[in-house]
Amino acid sequence: RELRENVDVPIGLINSSWGGSRIEPWIRKEIVEAYYPKGVEFYLDSLDKENEKVVEEMMALIGQIPEKEEFQKAMSPNYDDASWITQELPGIWENQGFPNLDGIVWLRKEIELSSDEASSGIRLSLSKIDDSDSTYVNGYLVGSMRDSYNINRYYDIHAEYLNEGLNTIMIQVEDVTYGGGLYGEPDSLYYSTASGKLSLTGEWKMQVEKANEGAGPEFRPNQMPTLLYNSMIDPIIDFPIKGVLWYQGESNAAPKDAFVYRNQFKDMITDWRTIWNQGDFPFYWVQLTNFGQANDLPVETGWGMLRESQTEALSLPNTAQAVIIDIGEADDIHPKNKQDVGKRLALAARNLTYGEDDLVYSGPLYDSMEIKGNKIILSFSHIGSGLSIGRGHSELKEFAISSDGDNYVHAKAIIEGDKVVVWSDEITSPMHVRYAWKMNPDEANLFNKEGLPASPFRTDN
Repeated sequence: RELRENVDVPIGLINSSWGGSRIEPWIRKEIVEAYYPKGVEFYLDSLDKENEKVVEEMMALIGQIPEKEEFQKAMSPNYDDASWITQELPGIWENQGFPNLDGIVWLRKEIELSSDEASSGIRLSLSKIDDSDSTYVNGYLVGSMRDSYNINRYYDIHAEYLNEGLNTIMIQVEDVTYGGGLYGEPDSLYYSTASGKLSLTGEWKMQVEKANEGAGPEFRPNQMPTLLYNSMIDPIIDFPIKGVLWYQGESNAAPKDAFVYRNQFKDMITDWRTIWNQGDFPFYWVQLTNFGQANDLPVETGWGMLRESQTEALSLPNTAQAVIIDIGEADDIHPKNKQDVGKRLALAARNLTYGEDDLVYSGPLYDSMEIKGNKIILSFSHIGSGLSIGRGHSELKEFAISSDGDNYVHAKAIIEGDKVVVWSDEITSPMHVRYAWKMNPDEANLFNKEGLPASPFRTDN
């Protein structure tokens, strides 16, 4: 949309994407082979065998899966659910004996209502459900949400669906990957009646309707080398394209993977350009957002390293990066603000692809450092019309300084012209600085005056 308004040319999109994917599935076999000492086929065969074993173990835990008609019967009060599995809610089932279970699971609980409560209706607050739910009371569908793992469920139940005495709550949960079940705060799992609020925490009954064949996320096609390239990239390489937008990396952000990513990413970009045979077409990506717990000091979570690996790919021609560490959400790996993400990518396209040479398209990028006494002076590229402090703060945040490159303390930082000066009264002989080197640098506020955030960086290596 942003490009359409600025270059007056309709924009066509080919969306070839799969959420939660690693980078290796998007790389051609001939290229990704270098990252598997015994070869890709050996790795995939080994994974198949491991998957079969895990599935067998999981099915042994689950036992016999009932016919679908049984779940219909279970919606009635006084149904005998003694053979069902007991779970403590809120809590995901992966932490309660089923570490590799994805699929469809029913959760059941009975509540008792007085005549006044039943005739007045009730509200169910079911906390957060990962990922999708269809909720029934006494066999009536009272609410449903799809792919909403981070949203609290509130369902109002009319009196016509309720009984004086026992009432059955049945929740059909569909879990695609990772944690499954009701997992929010205990005080968000309750039902409210004319008499007040009553907790639904504690024991529920659980029964599996369907277990997915892939036992855990590591066995899925979006995690396996070459599979997405073969199925989702190779079929479209005859399309003439203007360029590529890339938003991926979270699944490669484990500490053991994040450094390797810089080579994989550059290899993939170079190879895609080769197979498309359209020269060095534009390749623009989104750097990992801020997500998760906000640590006090730089922590080697892998996310800082992954962001650095992404930034390293700027060494390739005709590339750009949208930094978004200021618009993420601590509790949502899929932050809702995609408008500014799109606008920042569009700035890069307008400058590098469509010739708006004076348009500032990047926030500050660390360039070099100089030690002067107890201070470190940092220089940057892409400062635009000048450096600035953003996010409504009066002083720079998220800088840390070290005398050995290993142990960091909070640092003071000020802008002097086009430089940033960093120091700490605790460090007399500084060696290195880190900025926003965390999974969630939630106070990072070095910007240029055009409002684009600086990329996280470290001066040590």
